[in-house]
Amino acid sequence: MEVNQANSDSWSPITTTFRPCLGGASEDNGIVIFGRRPSGQVVSCQAARLYDWHESNFKIEAEALRLFYAEPEAAKELGESCDVPSTEAEKLSGRISYCGGLWIHPSARGNGALQLVSTLARVTSYAFWGSDYITTLSTPPNMKKDFAKRNGFYFNPTSPVIMRNSPSL
Repeated sequence: MEVNQANSDSWSPITTTFRPCLGGASEDNGIVIFGRRPSGQVVSCQAARLYDWHESNFKIEAEALRLFYAEPEAAKELGESCDVPSTEAEKLSGRISYCGGLWIHPSARGNGALQLVSTLARVTSYAFWGSDYITTLSTPPNMKKDFAKRNGFYFNPTSPVIMRNSPSL
């Protein structure tokens, strides 16, 4: 959170999923990977969060807002909702790693760092948790740029998630 706030000129606020006080991220279910220059300056970040949805799936949990909040009814914004029309999302159950919070400092962009940081987060979350699936959400501007597919992040970057009145994206 501190690194995010210190770089607010080039990084949107962290989604509620990764905020311990709202999303319930903790040392038991979350990881954060920072890339640093030899000077110690943070120039990249990627977070991952583990969900155990053996009795549920991505569609149910996202629409109930439990993907974003530990206690949705107490924390959600007025009128906040999520709609996942894709039936593909119903197949995502078990141990789910949700990756997000990706940021590369402007001075470090354009040299492959984006793909490296994202790949490292996926590999690390799988190594730590043995995830059945690894997923993310992307904003409409990044989808228009073909961000996920172009950088080799995810195999099916086409399933829509419709957020309303949400600080989560």
